[in-house]
Amino acid sequence: MASGRLWAARPVLWAVAVALLAGRAAYGEVTLLWPNGAEVLQAGSEVEIRWVLDVPRPQHDWDLWYSLTGPAGPWIEVVMDLPSGSPEPGSVHTFRWTVPDTASSHVRVRVRQDLTAYGDLYDISDADLRLRPAPVVGDVDDDYDVDLDDYRLAAACMAGPGVKAPPQGCTPTEFEAADGDGDRDVDLADLSRLFAGFTGPPADVAVYLLTFDSTWSRETHPIDFPANPHFSGLIGGTHHDAAVFWREGERASLGIKNMAELGSKTALTREVEAQIVLGRALEVVSGPGISRSPGRASVALNVTQEFPLATVVSMIAPSPDWFVGVAGFPLFQDNRWLEEIAIPLQPYDAGTDSGVTYSSPNQVTDPPEPIYEIFTVPFADDGTVPPLGTFRFTRQPE
Repeated sequence: MASGRLWAARPVLWAVAVALLAGRAAYGEVTLLWPNGAEVLQAGSEVEIRWVLDVPRPQHDWDLWYSLTGPAGPWIEVVMDLPSGSPEPGSVHTFRWTVPDTASSHVRVRVRQDLTAYGDLYDISDADLRLRPAPVVGDVDDDYDVDLDDYRLAAACMAGPGVKAPPQGCTPTEFEAADGDGDRDVDLADLSRLFAGFTGPPADVAVYLLTFDSTWSRETHPIDFPANPHFSGLIGGTHHDAAVFWREGERASLGIKNMAELGSKTALTREVEAQIVLGRALEVVSGPGISRSPGRASVALNVTQEFPLATVVSMIAPSPDWFVGVAGFPLFQDNRWLEEIAIPLQPYDAGTDSGVTYSSPNQVTDPPEPIYEIFTVPFADDGTVPPLGTFRFTRQPE
């Protein structure tokens, strides 16, 4: 729903739209101090996120998010509606965050003040940082498993009981990692512990259950809420990074257009099938919709180390061309399968229909606009767009 489309909005939406459109994203008026890129954060540790207000602003709540896949998201909540604190320029704001137990080398943190008539303040980490999962005893090469490579390195570090320095051919880091019992030497006891924790390399194939829990309701999104809220059937595919089915900031394909406007799976299914033929995708993912929101739907999907990305979408219905979903979300990161992750779902506009309400008549957008996240009515409530639900990916037993 592009800002220009609001001129056609019904009067009940116009007053809200004016207030929201008066404020624009104010990148650079708040600065994220830490973490700001290149940091390594250990799972389970508690760290302090810090940011500074660069200009005087009225007091509004802060939201903090993190992404496992770089600055494009999707964004996962750290905390919402954090008290605003001091509005004075130069004031430093903080939040203590317990680092989640997951692995990624492409993490970003985002700080954002609720959208107001004075502007939307936000900042994102300047560069990627790394999340390390809990240490694995015997993981000498730091790849989150214990296999023959670790045994070879540990054997090269074995100097016997009481020898506190690494032998030639073993680095200090490898020596410390090979010391599984923490007695500052590497001996047969350490190799025995390594074998006891032997996992082998990560499986090449994984099966996930994707559960779509929709929370979209009159209570969460009260503005102009429709009488028959529902979501179309889940549709998408698993693939590698040479296949892109949709991306924020790019124009929608026919498959995404038809899904977002009509809830149709046909064209997007064909697009995934074409990528399978080209060797860029593994399978089509097709599951049920939600006949009335709030509700739940689920579908199983297969991924491999070669095809670790999941793209799945669903139409917000009724609507002109609005949808929820994930685009190329990696389930295999840093040599490790994610065990479970829940991704909040924000509304997107496919950029193909200029309607501004759930029940707007068809208004073809010519030329089409790029796909973008919707921050305004009818989803925004008091400056915030609550998620419409979550996609939860849960790895299934082998």
